[in-house]
Amino acid sequence: MAYISVFKVNQEGSALDLVVSADEGETIDSIMLWTQNTFKDYTQALDFSSKLSGLTNNESITILASEIGETQLNGIYFVEAIDSSTPEPGCNECSNTVLGVATDFSRFAYCIIEFLCKMEECCGDCNHELNKALTMKLYMDGLRNTLQLGNFTTAIKFWENLNRACDPVCKECGALDNVAKKGLGFQTLGNQILLY
Repeated sequence: MAYISVFKVNQEGSALDLVVSADEGETIDSIMLWTQNTFKDYTQALDFSSKLSGLTNNESITILASEIGETQLNGIYFVEAIDSSTPEPGCNECSNTVLGVATDFSRFAYCIIEFLCKMEECCGDCNHELNKALTMKLYMDGLRNTLQLGNFTTAIKFWENLNRACDPVCKECGALDNVAKKGLGFQTLGNQILLY
């Protein structure tokens, strides 16, 4: 059975780190990657199977942002790993395929902060900025909840709404400190999708 120990966006947002394993005597045979724009469309999946050594049942690979056509990772990333085992027919728990999710929502958090900062600059009615910030916060909460529940189609819709609201990325509130971004993304850790 394939098992994802770690799948996450690295701290710099420049790469995806993946650690995946199979049962003893098996190997990981396939690594496919999708973004929120291509999820589960196998004609658009990016195949990173060539990064696998095939020598052991444990694999650790890094996928650079440039390898998926991005300069900075700030979307939703889905990885599918398939091991060499043959599942028993009729056994639902015997799959040789596992799906992992990784994200970084820091851009959206900064965008919400930007709308709140703009409220300080308002001379009159600030309802537009306040409503925008509140709506975006609700979408962020919805995005987190749908990812935790495994409702990836709805999560992608929430991500698209947030992306539209934050395009282009706002950065007028001042310089951002380079600190750990706890709670601003998801990673797959021990085959579990977790907020980190």
